[in-house]
Amino acid sequence: MKTLRRGSSLVLALVLTMLVMGVTVSLFASMGDQAQGRQILGDLERSALAADNGVALRLTEINNGDNSPLERVYQFADGSEARVHWTQVSTARILLVSVGSFADAQKTYYAVAEPLSTPLSDGAACALSQLALGLNVAIELNFDSRLGLPGPASEAGPALIRSDATLTMDAGALCNGEALSEGSIQLAAGAGITGTAQAPLVIADPSQVGFLNLTAPAPRSWARFDDLIDLNLLALLDLGLPLGLVWVGNGGTRVLGPGNYRMLSVNVAAGGELTLIGPITLAANQFRIAAGATLRVQGDVTLIIPAFGTGMRVSEPITFLDRGDGWADAHLEIYANNDVRFDGAGNYLGSPPRPQDFQVYLESGRNLRVTGSGPYFGSFFNPEGRIRFEAAADVFGTVLGGQIDLFAGQSLTFDVALLDALREDEGIYALRTVSDTAP
Repeated sequence: MKTLRRGSSLVLALVLTMLVMGVTVSLFASMGDQAQGRQILGDLERSALAADNGVALRLTEINNGDNSPLERVYQFADGSEARVHWTQVSTARILLVSVGSFADAQKTYYAVAEPLSTPLSDGAACALSQLALGLNVAIELNFDSRLGLPGPASEAGPALIRSDATLTMDAGALCNGEALSEGSIQLAAGAGITGTAQAPLVIADPSQVGFLNLTAPAPRSWARFDDLIDLNLLALLDLGLPLGLVWVGNGGTRVLGPGNYRMLSVNVAAGGELTLIGPITLAANQFRIAAGATLRVQGDVTLIIPAFGTGMRVSEPITFLDRGDGWADAHLEIYANNDVRFDGAGNYLGSPPRPQDFQVYLESGRNLRVTGSGPYFGSFFNPEGRIRFEAAADVFGTVLGGQIDLFAGQSLTFDVALLDALREDEGIYALRTVSDTAP
């Protein structure tokens, strides 16, 4: 019996030993799998980070003008790398494919980017240097052109005006909203701001009380307006050399239909009539619409006034057709590296254009003058030069310039629809989606 019991004990001990060894081996194997898993996970994280960095680096290069479709390889300090190529998948969208790798791990990201869009404007009047509001000038409450013509039904909150240097308000001038300045705000007796006056220095007549003297707002960027102007003036290169002129005398008519035109001059004398039917792009060294003449605009019309001419002068309101809701059925953009002047009693006959449908851009320190009375609907941009509204005109839209002068008795009303009237910045892309699955 002893021998049997001893043998049984040995067998039991052997079995227990084998069981313990099995558990230990399993435990060691499990620990090894976990360590290997952590390593693999770490490798995947590094490859994913590399793929993500590859997208960011390649998009930055594209936005800086390096738009070669060839694959780029980026190697990082931890030993990971990313291989990135991109394709144009539509007129307004690009796809970047970035494959990140570290050791034996790989991760692929698909990034969709679209042109960066910015509002046409974010305030009634914005000046790079000086904003001057003359006697009894009123910055009215905002309106929304999507709700109809200016009036009680389309009112849309308080106004915003700002200057990156000096804001001056003469007697009786009123801002129904907020006034900001990087430099100073100077208020004459009887001038008023219903909202906040925000500037490092507020100089007010002793009769003015209740204005805040706060930290200056952050500087605004004007680069987007300059970029837009430069890009559109380059369209002259595609139109070639001047091929002729347009002259319309008293009693004469002329129609220019869809297409591209490069002219030495466009002149319409009193009693003459010129009709532009879009889509049309017309570049002219000189553009003159005389008092008593008629300019009709239909559809999408672009006018380009280069530096080597005598500029643009329109002495009568422009005739627009009604699209059925009270607004004009047209879109007019003017790009000028020259002086522009409007003398008409308003900028429209018939139905007014929405402010986003009448855009004027100047560059290189040129002057934009509006001497005519009556309402002007539009968006006026001259970041390097001067904008002068010299008559008692009501302006609906936005005015952005280096120096802005609003003379006595005028009013300016901002259209909040311009906040949503986005303009795509040519060649500048922003990420919209990033995914590890192909779109």
